Amino acid sequence: TVTGLMPTQSIVIPSVDAITKRAVPIIVNQEGGYSSVNPDDHDSTVEHGAVSVGQLQWHGDRALNLLRTIVNANPTNALNILGTDLYNEIITASSWKTRYFNTNNSSDATKVSNLKKILATTEGVNAQEALKYSDVKGYIAGGQKLGITDANALIYYADLTNQYGAGGSANDNGSWQFASRAATTAGGYDKITLDILHQTVLNRTSNYLARRNRVYTAICGLVWQDTVNITSISLSTSAQTIGIGGTNQNHLPTVTYAPSNATNKSVTWKSSNTSVATVNSSTGV
Repeated sequence: TVTGLMPTQSIVIPSVDAITKRAVPIIVNQEGGYSSVNPDDHDSTVEHGAVSVGQLQWHGDRALNLLRTIVNANPTNALNILGTDLYNEIITASSWKTRYFNTNNSSDATKVSNLKKILATTEGVNAQEALKYSDVKGYIAGGQKLGITDANALIYYADLTNQYGAGGSANDNGSWQFASRAATTAGGYDKITLDILHQTVLNRTSNYLARRNRVYTAICGLVWQDTVNITSISLSTSAQTIGIGGTNQNHLPTVTYAPSNATNKSVTWKSSNTSVATVNSSTGV
């Protein structure tokens, strides 16, 4: 009689898609709606910036690329909404890096109104849905490439990237620099937690504190139901009798998991006494 054949559960880490699904609404709540337009998005250090549009407030050239995608999806409708001048600008412009709209000017005010209209079309909504998911997934992948593993920290990192950009030098307040400082505090990127990253940002800058705290609070309230942990495992039989010297004898018991909707039901089989019987770790044979 061979006893002690028991399955062991693998650890489940939320997938990039699962983290992205949690991150997108948190970031969108800090930015805007489908038809949102900030005609001159800039901080107090400069006189003018560039236009930001849509749910993630895509800025400058990213705003132009999104609008061009929307226009190309239905050119006739886009021309009717935008008018000839703005339509042609979106199609032909090489850059909107410094393109802003002065709403004190009636022509620019009309263009901003028309931008809002086209962003709210079916084509506008569809383009934003695809782009926001792709962008946020990319932000999270960037954090993982650095070595961040904590799901909540990755969402916070993604929001930093959307707001500040990744950054490019040691003096920038980009998400890369924040993460680098947090890693120094934590003792490695893989040890960065939400609390450590949040405190690192608060220690570094006093800008956008309300947003930082809103994002932190929202992430703290997440429940990771994509991962449903197993609470118990039972077997249809706890012992089997096999013939001495037998090979390839299948005595695999039926496994019942609780709860039944547990995320990971993979098992590894092992013998408690390999001098008596051996088993295939995957099949139980």
